[in-house]
Amino acid sequence: MSSRVLLALAIGVMSVAALTANHASAFCRMTTMGETQIGEQACVEDGDFLEWPIACLPYAIDERGSSSMAFDEVEQAIDLAFATWEDVTCDGEPVDLIFKPRLSSTCKRTEFRNPGGNVNTIAFLDPWEDQCGRAFSRNALAVTIVMFDSSNGRILDADMLINDALGPFAQCDPDLGCEPGTQSNPGPVDLQSIVTHEAGHFIGIGHSDVADATMFPTSPRTEVSKRDLAQDDIKAVCTIYDLPGNLDDNCEPYVINGFDLNCEDDGPPNCEGGVPVPSSGGCSAVEASPGKTPWSALLIAMLTLTVLRRRSAPRDERS
Repeated sequence: MSSRVLLALAIGVMSVAALTANHASAFCRMTTMGETQIGEQACVEDGDFLEWPIACLPYAIDERGSSSMAFDEVEQAIDLAFATWEDVTCDGEPVDLIFKPRLSSTCKRTEFRNPGGNVNTIAFLDPWEDQCGRAFSRNALAVTIVMFDSSNGRILDADMLINDALGPFAQCDPDLGCEPGTQSNPGPVDLQSIVTHEAGHFIGIGHSDVADATMFPTSPRTEVSKRDLAQDDIKAVCTIYDLPGNLDDNCEPYVINGFDLNCEDDGPPNCEGGVPVPSSGGCSAVEASPGKTPWSALLIAMLTLTVLRRRSAPRDERS
């Protein structure tokens, strides 16, 4: 690939955000020139917006799952979270966005390989560090790392990492929420709500300053409301993927250089430069390595936080 490949690190943030959104909307979109979106930082309007060129998107869940949930429960929560975005209608027409769950993978790496196969991986980590042993912020509940072409904003790969040390995770009651815990023994966090928020980053959406939006950067630990999109979230996804009829259920999943569901079989990871690892509660945009620059928004996690489309998509057995 002749143009630079940039890295975008996006997460939900555990602080009050006062955002100025792109194009007078309450939501923000990630851009090739984006910086932090935390606190009083405004949405960045310079550069190209990030989006998938073909929004028929595969993802694979690492088969080692979470220590606090059965794997089938993890699959159900994650599938429902992605389906929530897919089920949106724009002016009465289905949004042009389809997710294709794959068979489980063995891949806890955040990377885009060119040449080489790729997979949009979803993995639980404990210890909370990347494949090179660099620690993420200990208070971060999840990160979604998006890799994109700097010349046009085309997303190339997205990987979602979940901090398994900050569980337990659960599928909480949709009406009552999660049971509250104590300071010494925190209650469960609703996995579906967390992944629904992170899935917004997965498709190029930043944070919102609308308090009831899924993409609002703060949330009580016990709530489940981020499972359900607010009008601001719907406006965001319709702004990016409103091309009704462009895709159908038989679309070919978009992945560059073919699938690699077992990325850990490819030898040791490349730890020269790569994705910058947030090590504190702050946010910054820093140089990752020559030719690579991150879009960075650190998610300071939920430690202090007290509709399927028209069909149910089966997991594709092709690899």
